[in-house]
Amino acid sequence: MQLVRMYVKFMAILSFVFFSFGTSLFAEGSWQMGLNEGVGHNQRLFQWDSTYNSSDVGLEQKERPIYVDIESENEIINIHLCGQSNSDDVSIEIYDVDGTTLLNSTTLSSSNVDCSDDFDGILTGGYEFSPGVSGTYQVRLDNRSGSSRTLYRFDIFVKQDASDEVDPRIDQGRVWAYRWAFDAGSFSESASTSANLYAVVDGGFASSYYVWELNLDRFAGYIYELTANDLGLESPNADGTVVAGLSGCIDSNSAAPCPSVSGNRNYVQALYKLYLSKPAASYPRPTTLPEITNFGFIDDAGVDDSISPSETITIQDTGNFYFTTNLATTGTYTIIIDTNNDGNFGLGDVFLNGPAVPGEQNVTWNGKDNSGNTVPNGAYKAQIVLKTGEFHFTAADAETSGGPGNNGLTINAVLDHGTIDASNKVYWDDSTYLGLSHADSYNGEGAHKYHNWGDFSSGGDGDKAYLDTYTIGNSSLPVYVRLAIEPGDASRTKIKGDIYEDSNGNGIRDAGEVGFSNITVQLTEPVSGDVFYVSTDSDGYYTAYTSETSIIVDVDESMLPSGYAQTAGTDPETVALIAGQENNVGSDGYQKSADLSVSKTV
Repeated sequence: MQLVRMYVKFMAILSFVFFSFGTSLFAEGSWQMGLNEGVGHNQRLFQWDSTYNSSDVGLEQKERPIYVDIESENEIINIHLCGQSNSDDVSIEIYDVDGTTLLNSTTLSSSNVDCSDDFDGILTGGYEFSPGVSGTYQVRLDNRSGSSRTLYRFDIFVKQDASDEVDPRIDQGRVWAYRWAFDAGSFSESASTSANLYAVVDGGFASSYYVWELNLDRFAGYIYELTANDLGLESPNADGTVVAGLSGCIDSNSAAPCPSVSGNRNYVQALYKLYLSKPAASYPRPTTLPEITNFGFIDDAGVDDSISPSETITIQDTGNFYFTTNLATTGTYTIIIDTNNDGNFGLGDVFLNGPAVPGEQNVTWNGKDNSGNTVPNGAYKAQIVLKTGEFHFTAADAETSGGPGNNGLTINAVLDHGTIDASNKVYWDDSTYLGLSHADSYNGEGAHKYHNWGDFSSGGDGDKAYLDTYTIGNSSLPVYVRLAIEPGDASRTKIKGDIYEDSNGNGIRDAGEVGFSNITVQLTEPVSGDVFYVSTDSDGYYTAYTSETSIIVDVDESMLPSGYAQTAGTDPETVALIAGQENNVGSDGYQKSADLSVSKTV
């Protein structure tokens, strides 16, 4: 997958620009995940290669190594570990970051920390390994006794001298994983966790990032896994249903009212690092805003902007949205098709979410809604938004977040040097696909900050379901286009025009005169009264299609740079069209007014 390849490249170029801390020892583990709230809140860590497999709760047998960031060659990795009981055999293996070279290992006949230790003080002893080289190291923790294969206590810390004391309560930002899996032992509030985890997300442009805080509040899933990525559920799923950015059922056994997935499963890709405390490295935010140009829609035969998925099979059944991004690395896009024709882009419409890449890109649409049903014949408006820094946390089979009278989980921004900024909006959609109908089940506008569900019992909205919560670093202005679903394959009339800078003011677009990009043009069909919008491409040209014999063209001149006056064309203008041909509806030129100034000599 292209996105995964680009993300791996992105992670490879991260440099360790660590802050200077006053203390020389840094610990992370069970304390950060719940022991800081009391012993009852302990979250038992799944060993790295646990054989636990329960597909209907979204937790399968997977490898889950932990990673440790080492800043200098003198630092030492120290690990405390307890199995399900003090007498359990436990093992520790240290690998290179790719997990290909074993650097050190040990097997202990019993735990090296008591399974009942509350971690509210200094730990003594522990396994130690000196890497000798800065970088990231993979840690594999195992419980070799019994069948549970969980670890009641774990702590990984970094110190600069062998004589340093170890305090598991100190956060440092060195320990992370792509997948954290835990067994809390209960659905109850007393076994929940209000831990904070942190993710580093690509900023879309060179050497830029977003860091997000996943702020859990009384999160109770009994047995659960924590992962994060840029889109949420994989889209489309095995049944061809578009589910990215939506909460959904895990599989056909889901307790939620969402549609069956025919025995198949929805999935969540683990893409981002999840740190147990604020990352120590400095991750500057981007200074460039994301931008979309050249947005349009064309059927699969390259004829026009209409498709006929219910008619002649294989002929113009699908179409492609095409667009160009200004990204240097990765981002995401959201295309919304106003299929309920209410003039708004939101609840009840078709959402197409996916990974965005630098340059030109195409996205196929098959004319179906988010439930897999063919959209009725008609004309539909669509918009696209390009996003950077998008972060999704998709809770799998988590029965409770917050619970009655409490907030629930949220996502906050972490600014450079660790300052928390809670001003970002948080989004979710538990309605479109999952089928929930609470007052706040749809939060597509970000009106609510906290995602709350459940009552600390089994069952409920989160049972055997994926509940997705996300935020966005930055987004482009929306760009618009219109398309049609028609009963036949007849071609529609093509409209072309352009908007340019008439530098010399002669009313003609001469060679070398540049176009204005991303200018919105309003088009009105006189007979139907339908109003729709298109945007100019990077050269100032726009394209649209209609079935009528005339069109009213109106340039949104407020989007032009200030100080420009029209020198070519008429705005607005009604243009007669010749059916079946390409019609040039005008070339609108604008010249910057001369700067006037008065100088006085005394």
